[in-house]
Amino acid sequence: MRFIKVVFALGKIPSNLWGAILLFYFKKIFFIKVNDKDANIKKITSCIIETNGKIESFTERNVNLTFKIEQKTVKLNLRNLPYSDVGILHELLVQKEYERLFFLTQNSPNTLSTINIIDAGSNIGLFTLLAKLHFPNSKIALVEPDADAITQFHEMAKSNNLTNCYVFKNGLLNISELNVNISEGIRGPGNAGFVIEKSNKQSTLKSINLKDIISASNFEAVFILKLDIEGAEQDVILGDNFDEVLAQKIQYIAIEIHDDQVDRTLIENRLNQLNFTKIDSNRVDVFKNIAFNS
Repeated sequence: MRFIKVVFALGKIPSNLWGAILLFYFKKIFFIKVNDKDANIKKITSCIIETNGKIESFTERNVNLTFKIEQKTVKLNLRNLPYSDVGILHELLVQKEYERLFFLTQNSPNTLSTINIIDAGSNIGLFTLLAKLHFPNSKIALVEPDADAITQFHEMAKSNNLTNCYVFKNGLLNISELNVNISEGIRGPGNAGFVIEKSNKQSTLKSINLKDIISASNFEAVFILKLDIEGAEQDVILGDNFDEVLAQKIQYIAIEIHDDQVDRTLIENRLNQLNFTKIDSNRVDVFKNIAFNS
């Protein structure tokens, strides 16, 4: 059935991709190992099938596509491998990592017409884009240390008329104004596993904490705090700046806990102490503040 959908989708995919897509499924049928390039093409095809979208162009460097979500047309220019843009889009559209979070927030009695969101580890802002489609009047603070990713976000925001977005070119940590550097981490080439490391040397890149983000954005409350910060989540959640006063301002936390870099038990215990209870467990865990009062 999936293969049939792929065949019907070929009309919405540039002809220079047809052979690569069919080769991927040939390899899968005959249990031949696929490489990263094969898998990336399969992911972008799945995104198109899921949204009834169209790949406008595909090159070694970029993927241009359009699709509809929430009755709105989206235009995207994604960076191809070794960047993680296609993989992140696949997680959002096909794996639907944040679907339950958006459903819960949309149906919460505390949700206002305008909600505040923090997208920490925003990359090029695909989570922000999806959040804007669900909550058009939301105000979103994006936290991302990578300048190239921020440039990509601004281009996407302009193409899709995204407003009320505040960008912080920082690494999220417990303490603000520390000198930090971007490291490739343990996940190899590309930006998927960029890690923020504290530095003893002067750096133009600085850290920022949640308190300062909330203050600078003029947020009285945060309805969604999304954390995908490659291991820095332990420094943030266990730090002394993530206290009862700060926690009281946050309704939902969606966090990707990187078990190869942090102690999950310590993080979950701290969140439990601050009145957060886990309501969804997957690659992204969702915690709700049972004492939240907007």
